[in-house]
Amino acid sequence: MIAEFIEPSLFSENLMVAVRASDPVSVSSWQELRSLKDNTILILNGTAYKSYLMQIPNLNIDDGATSVPANLKKLINNRGRFYIASEPSLRTEIAEMNLGKKVRLLPWNIRSQKQHIVVRKDLDPALKLSLSKTLQELRKTEEYKRILAKYNVSL
Repeated sequence: MIAEFIEPSLFSENLMVAVRASDPVSVSSWQELRSLKDNTILILNGTAYKSYLMQIPNLNIDDGATSVPANLKKLINNRGRFYIASEPSLRTEIAEMNLGKKVRLLPWNIRSQKQHIVVRKDLDPALKLSLSKTLQELRKTEEYKRILAKYNVSL
């Protein structure tokens, strides 16, 4: 490995599912989702989600869109039934596009992934330790909590 993570993590990011508000669907597992006749999943082109989802059999994946707004438009125009993306991206764009009455998030948290600062493996150990200690102190501050809230993420 040529890089390593600095601990502690910066924040956790949840992978969530958005659906049309008018769609009565409620799924909480891949098995339930795969069993549906219409299970087209929208994801962003170029993200790691595709390789993750390709490991799950019997999913219909559409990764043609290159932005969150484009996928939300596809979703509300019935060009996909599910849109899987990070919770911060979904919440931010749903609010900015004023889609709160057209799109809802399912309570299913597909997975939670910690996000870290990544540094070269051969970086000076003293600098890595300094980054880690500084991050530990930063996480205790109210300012850090405000930043996390602003971007819809948590520790």
